[in-house]
Amino acid sequence: MMGIQFRNDASLEGQVLLYLGEDISSSKKGEDTWRLRYGELEGIPIESWPEEAKTYAQKDAEYSYKVFFKQLERVTKLPNRPLILSNAAFQTMASFCLNFCSSAIGVKISERVHTLKKETLKKFQTMAEQSPFYKVSKKSKTGYSCNKTQIGSHIRKICPNYKKTKTGKVATSSEAIEFAQKHLNMRDKSLDAYLEAEDVRSTYSKYLTKLEEGLSSHRRRKRYSYSLGKTGRGLSTVFNNLPREGEIRSLIVPEEGRTFLFGDYSNAEMRSLAHITHLRDYPEQKLWERYSKDPYFDPHTLVACGLYNGNKGLTPIEYEEGLKIIKDESHTLHKTLKNLRRLAKVLNFGLAGGLGSGSLVGYAKNNYGVELSRREAEIRIREWKRILPEMNFYFYDAQVPRGTNGKMIITPVTGRCMWARGFTQACNYPFQSISSDGAKDAFISIFKECFINRESVLYGSLPIIFLHDEIVLEIKRGNEQQKGKLFEEIMCRSMEKYTGEIKAILEWEIADQWTK
Repeated sequence: MMGIQFRNDASLEGQVLLYLGEDISSSKKGEDTWRLRYGELEGIPIESWPEEAKTYAQKDAEYSYKVFFKQLERVTKLPNRPLILSNAAFQTMASFCLNFCSSAIGVKISERVHTLKKETLKKFQTMAEQSPFYKVSKKSKTGYSCNKTQIGSHIRKICPNYKKTKTGKVATSSEAIEFAQKHLNMRDKSLDAYLEAEDVRSTYSKYLTKLEEGLSSHRRRKRYSYSLGKTGRGLSTVFNNLPREGEIRSLIVPEEGRTFLFGDYSNAEMRSLAHITHLRDYPEQKLWERYSKDPYFDPHTLVACGLYNGNKGLTPIEYEEGLKIIKDESHTLHKTLKNLRRLAKVLNFGLAGGLGSGSLVGYAKNNYGVELSRREAEIRIREWKRILPEMNFYFYDAQVPRGTNGKMIITPVTGRCMWARGFTQACNYPFQSISSDGAKDAFISIFKECFINRESVLYGSLPIIFLHDEIVLEIKRGNEQQKGKLFEEIMCRSMEKYTGEIKAILEWEIADQWTK
């Protein structure tokens, strides 16, 4: 073992060295290593692969197997600790399916990305040239860099009470400026133009530049970030936050002779939250009672009606009546209730995860364009807890004891263990992990239909995108409705393994562009 330097990292190479004492680094390096060449085998049956390519993949699987049991051996010897790897087989299978589809299959990018990238760059450069807060930079890929000093000086002049960093400097991030504009009445046209330019620059560098890389290798491929220590969500750094507005998502296109099949769970996390409150046997379970009676129950309309009914002097609106009003654009209360429903989404999705009033203000603005003051946020939080009383018990259970570094959260059904280091994690983990495991179970089942079950109508389809509770397939044209029905059946059946008596609802559609 002399001369070998141990690496305590999460890569397979590092784990093999750490647990098995073998140095396999030579097989991972060099331009001719098969680790970097599997793209050459696209479309070639595995029976026709070179022996070296098959051996490399088999060795990786063998080493992963051996490392797992070494880790299991170590964990079982720890005193008074739960078996944190009890769900590892399922999570590993999900990780394999996600990474195979993301890094081996990827997505096709439209040639339109070249033109859109040039247009976006030109737009940013024009905006930067007219702004006092940018300077020409040969090092920057956009040709301009932000002059933080100039921004700081300008803000000090117009807003003496503006937020400062720990080092005493003026905070110049877009988020800090937007917060000041809302709460300190710091309205300034030059700063408005700067924030708009930053949005354009972000579109260019964060999205278009990365998507364009897919044209050089036929399809855009990217690994998923995957962690057993958190909620278990599979995240793709490229696809996860693609903006819904504009043309960005429409740049992902199907191959010739194919189209897209989109599947999106309806309120998956709200259903999981309802299931958790029922498992914990809280005295009040309004969400669970509604969902168990009506799979199509809309929690946002329920909360919207509750917010409206909180105004004294107004005739109360029952949930069923609220549904009709939101559908009837001619109703005098349609606009009022529709706006309250949008606010209800902010409260349901934000507060369930433990956000306080300050964080809720930013969450509402950034995710839904809803303007709230700190005082308004505090009032809405109290109203929300009145409408969904079970959340008072839920938040009590999520408290992390003082003097500790967290608490263990164990997911129902799978028994997966997660360490919550604070209140918001203890709020998020229970319900997010349920919907996460249900969605991954569905993805594994869909994966088998696409690649293993030759009799399936979905055989030959490509699972290309997985975003929390949404799955996108690239399918061959023909029998689209039959494929959609099977897709729906599999996804609902998989999720319902984890949500008990609460039924899963999937909204699916066939389209040639991803624009939702």
